[in-house]
Amino acid sequence: MKVALVNFAKYEKFNSIDSFKKDLEFLKENNIDYVDYCFNYNKKKDLLSGFRKALANPDIDLIWFVCGGNKTIKFLDDVDWNEVKKANKIYAGASDFTHFSFKAVENDQVCYYGTSLQSIKEYHPTISSRKYLVDFLQTGKIEKYNHKNLYKTVSNLDNEKIIGGHSFLTTFMLSETEINLKDRFLLIEHHYIPGESLEDLEYFIDQLKRVIKGNLPKGFILGHSMLFNKKGKMININIINKKFVECLKEYQLPIAYIDHFKQIVKFS
Repeated sequence: MKVALVNFAKYEKFNSIDSFKKDLEFLKENNIDYVDYCFNYNKKKDLLSGFRKALANPDIDLIWFVCGGNKTIKFLDDVDWNEVKKANKIYAGASDFTHFSFKAVENDQVCYYGTSLQSIKEYHPTISSRKYLVDFLQTGKIEKYNHKNLYKTVSNLDNEKIIGGHSFLTTFMLSETEINLKDRFLLIEHHYIPGESLEDLEYFIDQLKRVIKGNLPKGFILGHSMLFNKKGKMININIINKKFVECLKEYQLPIAYIDHFKQIVKFS
């Protein structure tokens, strides 16, 4: 499988940043067949041109958004979604990629959520911890979901449609897209800034609840959320998930947990 590297999330020339050079080494070390369409660009028009070249390249199978950030929203109206549908690639990314993935799924495209290229060895420090990702980049196939039931029972999750992503980006995109959730599970993961409290998280969940009250999903999937206390120490994931369950169980819908740092989730 041939992979295109694109970037909508940051206006930076990655080829001048040492950490990104290490990320490219990851691709070379694992014999990932890739084409770079973003590492030398830091202007919107050039990054958009790179994306269009990836769409037009018939050899490209997967378009991988290489990092998170806060610029993807600026590209949504510039993307020719008819070109996207015609190219019919698959797409992967995380975090800010949520903006793109909602629009892509709305246009009948398949996306994969869970990882970016940036700092990949920090999140996956061992060969065994990144095997699932290497396999995906080489074959386009993902492993069977290893989920944990948190409220009620979710079964046959591999056969379910899933959509979602970063918590408040998901809320925003649900408010402007016409994706019907009734036949889908909604994945939610939260990360933002150090010092956020569980009460801050509850605020973002309350926002989401207002948006979905007339468009409830089949159930919820919690991703690997990250909250840090005022001292910068990460809050235990079980405590974070407990807060999610407390806020969402009123719907009497199943809630499961997938560590999207360890497995990729298909959105469709």
